[in-house]
Amino acid sequence: MKKPFLVMPVLALVLLSACSRISTSEVTSNNINNSVFTQISPSVSSTPKLEKVSDTADVTSLPSAAPGSLSSDNSISGAMQALKSVLLNEETFFYIDNTADRLYTYNGYLKDINNNESPMKTPQFTIINLDGDNIPEVVLAIENYNGFVILKYKNNKVTGNFIHYRSFAQLRKDGSFISSYGADHNIIGKIYFIGDSIITEHKYKSEGNSYFVRDIPTEKDAWEKQWTSFMDLPEVDWFNYNKDEISKQIISNSNSKDMSEAVKISINERQEYLDSLSNLMDLTNNTEKSKKTENADAKNYYEGCNKQKKKIYKLCLKKSSGNDLQALKKEQQQWEKSFNSILSNYLIRYHVNSIDELEEQYFYIDLGDMILRRTINLVNRYFDFHFYD
Repeated sequence: MKKPFLVMPVLALVLLSACSRISTSEVTSNNINNSVFTQISPSVSSTPKLEKVSDTADVTSLPSAAPGSLSSDNSISGAMQALKSVLLNEETFFYIDNTADRLYTYNGYLKDINNNESPMKTPQFTIINLDGDNIPEVVLAIENYNGFVILKYKNNKVTGNFIHYRSFAQLRKDGSFISSYGADHNIIGKIYFIGDSIITEHKYKSEGNSYFVRDIPTEKDAWEKQWTSFMDLPEVDWFNYNKDEISKQIISNSNSKDMSEAVKISINERQEYLDSLSNLMDLTNNTEKSKKTENADAKNYYEGCNKQKKKIYKLCLKKSSGNDLQALKKEQQQWEKSFNSILSNYLIRYHVNSIDELEEQYFYIDLGDMILRRTINLVNRYFDFHFYD
């Protein structure tokens, strides 16, 4: 089926999986721990399908409104009005999907997006602040556990990102969720937004018999304690996707928590810093590249992430003092030790003496992802931003 609106390659990688990147074949493996996903999104245990509603209430049955004809409501903020307009197919938005072998972007109406060559159906939605910036996101659950679309308002526009359902399981009201690509590999994390892309924070991770806190080794007991704590958190509420419910929930979520002007400025500056890292993510897009260019870009990604990590670490050192400074140094030493151990295992496995001798580009990307996550952790520390703690 021909796509109903413009399709073009996008030069920005959307990091969606339990390991920041995960292929469709990996997430459908029989080795996945299915018990983790018994109730993924929609709070109902059955396959999420919208109960029959009248055609006048069903958003997906409505024709697109004329551009600029959005139905404004003075009782809600500009951000929530923009999200509402996208949900009601009154305005187009920028959408990114990188689940296939190649990345594409879409500019169009929500109702016109295809999923597996058929019109995408999103029978349920929730509204939740995923990144602590005081502007909630909208999460749409795609029918038959085919994933989610996350709608984000930023820089006066709405962007949508697809995320696989196994990478976004059991969403909690604090924005945390479970990611997994195997029975022995599970992550408790949150979402970062960088430019028009997303990346998963690895707050707690189990990998075989190894356990990590933000990529730093920890004990099994610590992991199990955090897993129990996560399971005790309340799940988000899911709502049927129709006009009445959309209007009701948009209004309900328009009264954002008051923040001081200083806090707002700090949050905006932090996001600007994160967005400045999007050029690194551009390098990992392998669409229509030769193997030589692919490898060169992957290496540049790795080196660029390392450069940014060193830069923000120095800034954090200058800003810290006393016990905070000592704690920062100790944490960085632990992270460096963990990183070097992982790198060493790669080199031993492939019988080489340095990373430059590795022929496959994905090693640079895997290691670069780890460095990028550490960079973002340090950015949060520098801006005293505790949403991800």
